[in-house]
Amino acid sequence: VRKTGNQEWEVKGKALNKYLDKPEQMAKQGRLIPNYNRKEKTREGLKVTGLPPGSIYSKIGFETGDVLLSINGEALKNRRQAYELLKTFKSGNSVEIKVKRGDNIQTFRYKVE
Repeated sequence: VRKTGNQEWEVKGKALNKYLDKPEQMAKQGRLIPNYNRKEKTREGLKVTGLPPGSIYSKIGFETGDVLLSINGEALKNRRQAYELLKTFKSGNSVEIKVKRGDNIQTFRYKVE
């Protein structure tokens, strides 16, 4: 994983395969839990928690407390869906993830090599 811009990274698909092909490996990298928006009393994306040092989530720019809102425009509803969408990292396409950090919404862009 190499950061190429403010919110842009290049990712080697082969390096991610060991995580994406094995959910138990992804689970060791941190947790994604449903995020509840207390103000609007609705679920809103998945919150990133428990990131160990050097985790793949940290390497691709996520921080503990971030809320992942969508991947390639598809709103996130549960972990299973998120893992399936994260597998798009293997496809050689560009991937875009909307992230809420504090009160700001950011778009992270990834180019998969």
